[in-house]
Amino acid sequence: MSTTARTPFLGTYILIFLATMIGIGVVLFLISALTGVQISNGGMAILPPMIAAIFTGKRWGAAIGAVPENRIAWRFAIVAAIATVAVQILIALGVLATMGDSAAGVAPLIAGAMVLYTLLVVIVNRWFLGFGAKASIRAK
Repeated sequence: MSTTARTPFLGTYILIFLATMIGIGVVLFLISALTGVQISNGGMAILPPMIAAIFTGKRWGAAIGAVPENRIAWRFAIVAAIATVAVQILIALGVLATMGDSAAGVAPLIAGAMVLYTLLVVIVNRWFLGFGAKASIRAK
């Protein structure tokens, strides 16, 4: 049995992802409360995985001193995307629960959006993990 993690720094990724989601939510709430303007949009959903992947890549590069190998980076990107989507599914279930009977018409749309979101998050994770690791190595 191996003593090394198959997806190192996944805990770091998840913590940064959750902190970024909460932080963006708080900022949007404060902007709305203070100005009455709502600036939330679907494009903001990609920011937490992007930021989490960059910071995780930086930590990876600093700790290991190398950019993750292609195979390992893709595995990390997929596992991290699954964790990200699990959180998004919980949020979607909460939203659907508040919609009552009208949720039946929206549920297939949300399911389709989740599939597209998952694919996008895998690509974003892979790209920005390497980007963060390279930046960390160059900074040494």
